[in-house]
Amino acid sequence: MEIKNRFTGETIFKDESATIKETAQMAIQRRANLSDADLRRADLSGANLRRANLIRANLRRANLIRANLRRANLIRANLRDADLSGADLSGANLSGADLSRANLRGADLSGANLSGADLSGADLSGADLPKIDRYENLRGDICARVCATPQHLEMSAWHTCETTHCLAGWATVIHPQGRLLESIYGTSAAAAIIFHVCEGEVPDFHSDNETAMKWLKGEK
Repeated sequence: MEIKNRFTGETIFKDESATIKETAQMAIQRRANLSDADLRRADLSGANLRRANLIRANLRRANLIRANLRRANLIRANLRDADLSGADLSGANLSGADLSRANLRGADLSGANLSGADLSGADLSGADLPKIDRYENLRGDICARVCATPQHLEMSAWHTCETTHCLAGWATVIHPQGRLLESIYGTSAAAAIIFHVCEGEVPDFHSDNETAMKWLKGEK
C-alpha cells in the first residue's frame, strides 16, 4: 500500500502491507514523516499511531476509533468528520487542527494541545477535557442578549464589537472562565468546551445567523 502527499500526489511511504492501517503503522515504526499525508476515509481503527508526525495530514472522515495517537503531532491536520471515539489523544498536539463535527466520544484529551483547534459541532461526550465550572442556562442567557436584538449575533466573526459576537464568541464572553479559556485554546476550542459542559452539545460555529438563532431558540 502507498501513502501519498495530499497536495502533490507523490508517494511519501510505500510498503507491502495489505492494508492502509498496517502501512501507516509500519511507516511510524520506521520513523517516516507522514506530514501532509492523504489518509482521507482511511480505516485506522485501533491503529498504533503513537508519536506519529501527521502535521497537516488529511484524515477527514477517517476511522480512528480507539486509535493510539498519544503524543502524535497533528498540527493543522484535517480531522473533520473523523471518528475518534475512544481514541487516545493524550499529549497530542492538535494546535490548529480541524476537528469540526468529529466524533470524540470517550476520547482521552488529557494534556492535549487544543490551541486554535476547530471543535465546531464536535461530539465531546465523555471526552477527557479541561475542568471548568458549569454555567446554568448558558443558551438562555445568550438568547436574552440577542434574540430580541438579532443585530448582536453575527456568525461571520468571533467578536465583531463589545456587544456583537457569534455563538462561540458569546460563550467566551458570558462564561466566567471564558476569556481565560479563549486565551489558552482560542475561541472555537474554548467555546466548544464551554457549550459541552454547560449545554451538553456543541453547536455549529460556522452556520449562518438564521440557523444559529434557531439553535438558540431550540427550533429545528
